[in-house]
Amino acid sequence: MDSTKKFKLVLLLGQSNALGQSTVRSNLSGDYANYGDPLPGVRIAQQLVCNSDSGAAACAYEWPLMEMKGRANSVGEFGPEIGIARSIPNIESHAADKHTVIVKCASGATDLANDWAEDAVSGYILYSRMKDFVEHTAQAWASSYEVVGCIWVQGEADAAIEAEANAYEANLNSFIAQLRTDFSNATMPFIISRLHASNVATYAATVRAAQDAVAAADSNVTVVTPTPSLSGDNVHYDENGYAELGETDLGPALDAKFSLCGG
Repeated sequence: MDSTKKFKLVLLLGQSNALGQSTVRSNLSGDYANYGDPLPGVRIAQQLVCNSDSGAAACAYEWPLMEMKGRANSVGEFGPEIGIARSIPNIESHAADKHTVIVKCASGATDLANDWAEDAVSGYILYSRMKDFVEHTAQAWASSYEVVGCIWVQGEADAAIEAEANAYEANLNSFIAQLRTDFSNATMPFIISRLHASNVATYAATVRAAQDAVAAADSNVTVVTPTPSLSGDNVHYDENGYAELGETDLGPALDAKFSLCGG
């Protein structure tokens, strides 16, 4: 631990499109072919959540992505963090003693109503585990840190159940309020990746409307319409799609609210 460093922590939270679904680094192509290469001034910490009743394991990794660990049964998976990191302005001149850390806590098919509930005591208990992992990350790399924003890539699971879709606006407002309280940042920017227009879940429109309503009522919440197309399953992105989502949509939206290099 280096007590001289103050790290800026960006939270990347959600379900499979925050995690990255079955991604392989070698499938990155074109403009994104080198997006697994090292970057100065950026670290990534990923929490590995296994089954709902088997507890959580944590693994921290740094660039290059080829050395990262993915989920329990795979190696090398990544999500929009590879683009978010690239979207940080002036990254080449980012001072070595002012690292940005992307703290990624995500698990596929998890819902806001239960798995991410702030007061959950069973199941994935993702909110509580996320808080513990943030502290774990900070203690590993620095004694001083600030959570400067959260990027939320979630909604597919709640869009499959009417009651959860109808409660999504209230649940998301509560989630954001608790996050800001727990990390002592009353105006923490919160970036929502809007549920994709191609998503065919029964109550997808209800969740999208809820996401829009939360952003409309809070000047520090931004909802972003994803630029990339979904893959053939109409749920997930491919490798280039995750890179594009992070670099084109999510990272710039957060930086517009809080300059990751200027602060």
